[in-house]
Amino acid sequence: MSQSNKLSFRNLITVQILKITFAIYFLVTLTVTLIHMQAEYSHIKQQIQLELQSKQATFAPILNQALWRLDRRQWESTIDGMMKSTILVGVKLLDENHNKLYSRGVIRNSNGDIVSENNLDNVNATEYASLFDHHFDLQYSGQLIGDVTLYSSNAIVFQKVKVGFAFIILNAIIKTIALWFLFVWVGFRLLNRPLKLLIGSIEQFNVESQNNSTITIQSKRKNELKLLEVAFNALIVRLNLAIARKQKSEETFRAIVKHVPVMIISFDEDAQCKIWNKEAQKRLGFTMEELNQSKDPLGLVFPEEELKQMLNKNKHKSDGTFREYHPQSKDGKVKTQEWAHFSLPDGRTIGIGRDISSQCEIEEKLRQAQKMEAIGAFSGGIAHDFNNIIAIILGNIEIVLDEIPQSSSLKEFLEEAKTACHRGKELVRQILAFSRKTQPEKEPINIFPLIKESFHLLRAAIPRTVNIVDHIQNINETVMANPTQINQVVLNLCSNAVQAMNNTGLLEIALKKTQLDKDDIKGLNALKPGTYAKLSISDTGCGIEQNMIHRIFEPFFTTKPKGKGTGMGLSVVYGIVGAHQGTITVYSQPGKGTTFNIYLPIIERQVQLTQNLETPIVGGSERILFIDDEEMLVRLGERILKSLGYTVMCETQPKKALEKFRLDAMAFDLVITDMTMPEISGDQLAAELIKIRSDIPVIICSGYSEIINGSNSQELGVKKCLMKPLSKKELAAAIREVLD
Repeated sequence: MSQSNKLSFRNLITVQILKITFAIYFLVTLTVTLIHMQAEYSHIKQQIQLELQSKQATFAPILNQALWRLDRRQWESTIDGMMKSTILVGVKLLDENHNKLYSRGVIRNSNGDIVSENNLDNVNATEYASLFDHHFDLQYSGQLIGDVTLYSSNAIVFQKVKVGFAFIILNAIIKTIALWFLFVWVGFRLLNRPLKLLIGSIEQFNVESQNNSTITIQSKRKNELKLLEVAFNALIVRLNLAIARKQKSEETFRAIVKHVPVMIISFDEDAQCKIWNKEAQKRLGFTMEELNQSKDPLGLVFPEEELKQMLNKNKHKSDGTFREYHPQSKDGKVKTQEWAHFSLPDGRTIGIGRDISSQCEIEEKLRQAQKMEAIGAFSGGIAHDFNNIIAIILGNIEIVLDEIPQSSSLKEFLEEAKTACHRGKELVRQILAFSRKTQPEKEPINIFPLIKESFHLLRAAIPRTVNIVDHIQNINETVMANPTQINQVVLNLCSNAVQAMNNTGLLEIALKKTQLDKDDIKGLNALKPGTYAKLSISDTGCGIEQNMIHRIFEPFFTTKPKGKGTGMGLSVVYGIVGAHQGTITVYSQPGKGTTFNIYLPIIERQVQLTQNLETPIVGGSERILFIDDEEMLVRLGERILKSLGYTVMCETQPKKALEKFRLDAMAFDLVITDMTMPEISGDQLAAELIKIRSDIPVIICSGYSEIINGSNSQELGVKKCLMKPLSKKELAAAIREVLD
């Protein structure tokens, strides 16, 4: 038995059994003794009563004579002689009128109180507190002459009983001591030694080992202890087999947990980590030792709200359903993972997780790609209708410009509207180029008027609560760029700035020429030393956190709330700037604002600024069949062509136009038709017209078409393909090019 588990003598089971046995023995002995004393007490008291009766028979005649003769000396001497008896404590003599004549010892007076008479002052009244008496009358010749009361005490009875009680107690003590030693010897020999052997074997039992030894109890008889030995040894054998199976199972389990390509964790009720496999360490970066060194291991990984949800589900329900969580890895990256949890009866919780971050990124990119593909298809679909609208607006503006005098105050506004129409036209071309995944053409442009024009257009689109400050320097420098894309860059950055300021704040736009040397270009994405146009757009908005600023140009990444942004705006800006051999940098302070700096290389070639001289528009007198399903465009085309001197026949239904042409094909010198029309498309109509008359020139106008291009239009016999919207000048030039 180990020292730490060694029992004291009083705690041994043998001693405990003896304690219980002798407690029962003591109670039995005490009960028997008390019963015996009670019987002895009653017997002695009865004997005293008989002795008192015998004294009555002896002394009653003497006291009768003395009282009859009124011989005081005689009755006093008689009573004094009676008091010499050991059983009497007092005698009281009364006359026939119950007047006390004489008394000795301890008696009760007429009030029932115990009093001491005749110089017995040394008598302890409390010792004789329990008196019992024997009363008899004195008679002479049949006449009552007095009475006598003899008093005895229970103290006398107890005095006689004590002698027998002492003998009984001494006898019980001797028996108890003898039996105690006998039982202790027998208990140690028959019970305590085998139990010690059993306890020692149990203490040496190792749950981690399958080689635990059996025991042998030195007992010659087949008794309960021998049966205990057999049962214990059988238990040891079964436990050894169970431990072997358990160890093998644990080894298999550890190997599975260690190498399975899913995250497996376990934590107890105090949120201390007990299992943290290699996959969990690989995905989240933390080791189990690092987690348990923290006061809140799970809080180190899982966000507070998700952790509350997780623990709440573990407390109330463990259905093993995978749910999405967003733990933070050691390097600070937020992961997207699915975890299922279930609780064990001992309070531990097992978590099984799989990392779906890459899958989610792929799914998100796929969704965004599908959106972009849908946008591309949709943009191509709406381009035709949108170009028709712009064509109507542009055509009517040009007609009004032709009608009003040059000095009219409306001319400036109409020219701005015309410029906006051309900008819309370029924007549609940009959308179409996007839908066809082609790179827009670049040309040498003067950067100052382009930025100034973009700034001018922005004023109308930005709320008045935003204060716009212009720091655009008038630099006469040329960059190789696409005007629509540069305008898109300015629009995207300013739109983001307004949103960051929540439509209230200061927006600054600056343009200047800057010279970058080798030291300046460090960190500017491999720009070459040289001269650059620097465009800066600053706001006083919420700013961008430093841990996110390196990701803002990633496709589909956005810091805006869900549903408020696509994450493509800055990515498109980054792509446009890179396509222009430039670079973009960002500086931001959370709560103070953000500044984007764009560097575009300046080229040596200067833009030839031609004078804005209107070249004459050449008309004619030929006959033109004009076909379009938009009635407003038909009216507009008829008005423009007639203003150019042509004879025009218009039709909104292509089949009717085909019938008219079939009736008199030589009545027309030119056919101008829309591409996208109901019943029959423009290219199909052109093919039918050419079948009827092979030399008829055909011009097809379209807002969008992937079918008509320069190569297949020639195969169809089409002379010219024009993209809507067309200005009067462009239409006139195209007609003369075809007819001449």
